[in-house]
Amino acid sequence: MTAAQPEFDPYDFSWTNFKRLGKGPTLPLPPGETIKAVMKKHPLVKRQISEKVLERRERYAAEAAAEAAEAAEAEAAAVPKAPTKAPPTKPIHATAFQLRDPASLPEREWLHGRHYIRKYATASVGSGGGGKTAHSISEALAMATGRPLLDPDGPLTKPLRVWWINAEDPQDEIDRRFHAAAKHFKVTEGQLEGRLFTDSGRDQEFVIARTEGRDLKIAEPFVASMVAEIKRREIDVVVVDPFVSTHEAPENDNSAMQRVTAAWVRIADEANCGVELVHHVAKNQGEVTADSARGGGAFKDKVRSMRVFNAMTATEAEKSGVDDPRAYFRLDFGKVNMVASGRSQWRRFVSVPLGNGGAFSVGDEIGVVEPWRWPSLDVLAEQQAEARMAVVAEVPEDTLAGLKVRLGAAAYKADPKGKPWAGDVVMELTGVANRKEAKAMLDAWVEMGELDVVEEYDASARKTRNFVKPTSAPR
Repeated sequence: MTAAQPEFDPYDFSWTNFKRLGKGPTLPLPPGETIKAVMKKHPLVKRQISEKVLERRERYAAEAAAEAAEAAEAEAAAVPKAPTKAPPTKPIHATAFQLRDPASLPEREWLHGRHYIRKYATASVGSGGGGKTAHSISEALAMATGRPLLDPDGPLTKPLRVWWINAEDPQDEIDRRFHAAAKHFKVTEGQLEGRLFTDSGRDQEFVIARTEGRDLKIAEPFVASMVAEIKRREIDVVVVDPFVSTHEAPENDNSAMQRVTAAWVRIADEANCGVELVHHVAKNQGEVTADSARGGGAFKDKVRSMRVFNAMTATEAEKSGVDDPRAYFRLDFGKVNMVASGRSQWRRFVSVPLGNGGAFSVGDEIGVVEPWRWPSLDVLAEQQAEARMAVVAEVPEDTLAGLKVRLGAAAYKADPKGKPWAGDVVMELTGVANRKEAKAMLDAWVEMGELDVVEEYDASARKTRNFVKPTSAPR
């Protein structure tokens, strides 16, 4: 019997092995040369050998994979499978409603300002730099101390345990801002008594949802950890600023935003606390409303109460007598479904020096939010009168005397649209180039009793008109 020929080994580069290819290369191996050296010198031999090697290697790999799969299948078949059980389901049932004394019903657990409420998520929405963070700091101090810092006429309330989380700023910046607010409102460590907690997202990860490919995964370990820590510290209110830094969900995906917001609601419910989400608005927004929040209706619909922040407009500044409207903003309840209605609340920034400067610096000045009230009609009238007096305070007496002579010698109308107008003489004598300012000066002198507005017959118009005359001029 003839012995079987050994099979070609594609991983053996000896000349003896390559002879097993049969109809492969016929070039004899020169003395002292290796097969690899021959392949380098003779491209034809290299191509022939490479094709054979590649074909054999692919075939061997496929055979090895098939054998491994066969073995795994046989091993799995040998192990008895445990019977699968359907997950237990709780049957759904309808609960009958029963009327009882309304006084026996549990009261809603409002925590602060008819906005923060236990077991719910709430939100404050506004443009960047619009006061949301500074406002939440003042509120956190108010809640932790029980003092009505943002409502001077409000009552003292039960102090709450507050956890304020900023997912973006470092801890030293958080410390500066809280110390500035505490200095402004004269809050002491004794008033806090360990009820305030602050943390930075740079030191810990406060991420509630992450994306894995196209999927959004709620970080259940984070949810469980938050609930456990809130319960351990007996936290009443958690403030999260900004909401956008706590998730990786695309904000134009309503379904994803709904899941992320719902996860924060679940924390509020399971930990028996209120969760405040400080959120931004979409770019290029005018007046901020509840619909301006990033994330569309999914975010708005999951929070129980939403406040919107708007900067004071130039028109509002003029009506209120404010010189710099950039320091003022208002809060409106953009969505309130647990209270009847809400009026606008006004706030303003004040600059508070920390006194932390050294030999070559003056130290930091931090913006702190405090309450501000729209002036009453009486106060506005008084402010406007003072402003008018200030307009003419620097006018020399001889200039005013010359004005009286001119106005007494001719008929100058009180109406800026009339010709000739009394304000034209004011502009000529004082050098004022603005008609609005000239009118303000006339109004001030009338109010001071230096000038008077009298009704006289206008021959050119053949009817009576109002004219400006010196008070001492004969009528």
